[in-house]
Amino acid sequence: YNAENENAKHMLAAITADATVKRASNTYVTQLFDEYAHNFEHSLVDELGYTGFERLRRAFDRAFGGRDNSPVFSLVIDAGCGTGLAGEQFRNVSHHLVGVDLSEAIIEEAKRTRPNLYDETRVGDVTEVFREMKPVSFIIAADSYIYFGDLGPLFQSMQEGLSDGGFAAF
Repeated sequence: YNAENENAKHMLAAITADATVKRASNTYVTQLFDEYAHNFEHSLVDELGYTGFERLRRAFDRAFGGRDNSPVFSLVIDAGCGTGLAGEQFRNVSHHLVGVDLSEAIIEEAKRTRPNLYDETRVGDVTEVFREMKPVSFIIAADSYIYFGDLGPLFQSMQEGLSDGGFAAF
């Protein structure tokens, strides 16, 4: 065991259900997606048949009484944007769409595969970006919150960053 190895620390915490680990470290997540960026979407969508980003949009539309009734939001953050699968689903309800991810490599993959999707991208921790960009009118997150064990600090940052009457879909 190497205490400096973020991958090993994460895996050990996961298999031992170590409750003292509150979330996957930013270093672990960054390394994982920097290495996985080029094959991420192929693996997730083509090989695993992942459709969570589409299901999130369908649920959003149902909540607003159908796609035709969906509002347009002034500032939307795609939290843990990856290659833009979720962002693409919500582009039409976003005046200004910001993709945020810890991995610069996966943001570059998003820009390559969906060059005009985001109005802005940021490499960083979403909990900080929510606060920095407030007031945020809508936060979307497709499967990025699985890297948070303790959701309290995440939800606190969402509350602080969202505008009054703001929405979140995850």
